[in-house]
Amino acid sequence: MEKLDTEILVSESWLYFKLYKNPKETSEWKSNLDWYHKVLREIVKPFVDGTEETRIVLFGFYGPRPYDIENGNEYERTIITPSDDVVYIRLRLYVGQVFKQRVREELETRLQSHNDMVWDYEILKGFKARDDLGGRFGRRSDGFIDDKLTLRFIRYWDSACRYILSVLVDQENWERNVDVWGIPHLVNNSLGAWLRLQNVKCPKCTASMYMVTSVTPLPPSLVAALRHMKQTPIFLVVCPRCGIAMVISTNI
Repeated sequence: MEKLDTEILVSESWLYFKLYKNPKETSEWKSNLDWYHKVLREIVKPFVDGTEETRIVLFGFYGPRPYDIENGNEYERTIITPSDDVVYIRLRLYVGQVFKQRVREELETRLQSHNDMVWDYEILKGFKARDDLGGRFGRRSDGFIDDKLTLRFIRYWDSACRYILSVLVDQENWERNVDVWGIPHLVNNSLGAWLRLQNVKCPKCTASMYMVTSVTPLPPSLVAALRHMKQTPIFLVVCPRCGIAMVISTNI
């Protein structure tokens, strides 16, 4: 591997921010989604486009969920008075050690100037891609973390995030123009449209259940359960042995 590839995996040249929505605002799923897209469109994309040092951008949307401190991570900045349930964005940027402090200060300045949008933020230190992402997306059957496989995943996710930012720059793209369902659906089709969930076990036989990502009618017996679910995204999962089906909310 090239030197830069190794640095991406093991160096501490990453910035890791958690951006929080104001807990006093409405926390219904659509308002949360609108907030997420607005932050990406008005804060993250202009920052990434205007910062040449940002070589990799990775982000994701989480909540509502109870606030907690991420195990094994040290914080450079934390929320003083977190609410019980929080909605937030994880934003990770690879910028290189030389530029890290300056890029961090520029991002903090931008966040503080948009405190009507981002209620508060945290900064985590010591993020290492091999430890965090390699263990999930680069691990071989013998337990060894394959660096090349981990790097392929990072490049894939970075490309996906940049594409999403390009879609969201025009709100009409999300609402009407771009087939946003087709974006993950085609990738899921490449995987087989049924995704194994290692930690979701069948209540009858304990086999790992599979998430249905293709268009599938919901069994009538599960409609009532769906009405009471507040968190998103929501998926239908099925046991390959017993055929038992459930609806669950899980952020994959």
